[in-house]
Parts: sequence; structure tokens; C-alpha cells
Amino acid sequence: MIRRLARPLVTAPLLALAVAAGCNHRVSVNSNPPGARAYVDQQFVGVTPTTFSETSGFGKEYEIRLEKDGYRTLTVKEKQRANLGYLLLSILTCGIGVLWSFTLEDRYDYSLERT
Repeated sequence: MIRRLARPLVTAPLLALAVAAGCNHRVSVNSNPPGARAYVDQQFVGVTPTTFSETSGFGKEYEIRLEKDGYRTLTVKEKQRANLGYLLLSILTCGIGVLWSFTLEDRYDYSLERT
């Protein structure tokens, strides 16, 4: 009897994590002043403010580089933010078809220095 109860208690969280890992979310990159060319992992993603979709799952580390004429190039490493609320919302977002349009978002804001 205990084995029957224990199996769902172990498999349910693992299944939930697997589903959540496949979710996508938005990543917003902003700069002050706006208009900087934004690169994420060496790929151009747009001019700030810009947003791109990330689908690789939780714990992704980004290398973000911002370039703007007259300002110093800024390069930073950011780790995708994840918390319990994020995990629960991801599971619900990916598991319920009605909520497909709902997307989670990480937001990174940077100030650029003049050269």
C-alpha cells in the first residue's frame, strides 16, 4: 500500500520539472540610454529595449553584451532567475492549453557609461 502511494509522490514532481523545462519565457534587455545593440550569447537579438524568447529551461546562463556609439561596451553574465512561483507558473502555463498565451519574463536593466 505504501509503495502505491509513494510512486506518484516521486514521479509527479519529476514529471512537473520535465514539463517546466520545456516551457518558454521572454527575456527583456533594457539599457539607459536606450538604443544599444544587444547580443545574447554572441547572437544579435535587437536594439534596446528588446525582448527575445528562451526555451532551454531553468538555470540558463546568458552572456549579454550591449554596444552603443559613444558608450563603453558592457558585457555581463546573468543566470536565468528561477523561484518557486516561477516554477509553479511554468508548470501551469505549459500544462493548460488555455494559458498558452501567458508567458513568463526575466528582465535585465543596465546603465551604459559614456566613453
